[in-house]
Amino acid sequence: MRDDLCSVCNSKMNLGLQSWHWECARCKYEKSTLSQAINETLAHEKINELSREKGLKSIRVENFNKLLKSIKALGKKPAIFWMWGVLMAGL
Repeated sequence: MRDDLCSVCNSKMNLGLQSWHWECARCKYEKSTLSQAINETLAHEKINELSREKGLKSIRVENFNKLLKSIKALGKKPAIFWMWGVLMAGL
């Protein structure tokens, strides 16, 4: 597979916002050329997990509420509404 082709629609990828960022004009797929380091110990030592959790919490709650609102608009009431209420009670 060529690096300059989109892995979704096989169109040419264009340079994005940074030198490592690429995007497909056709299907909007995005990728990077950054090196993967998720399984390296040093990468995990650089992350303050408490700060990361605190920083992401509000956006996660907001996104989850958007999902629930969309599901509710479909006329569905899955068990996840009950689970969300239990989770929110513990926050």
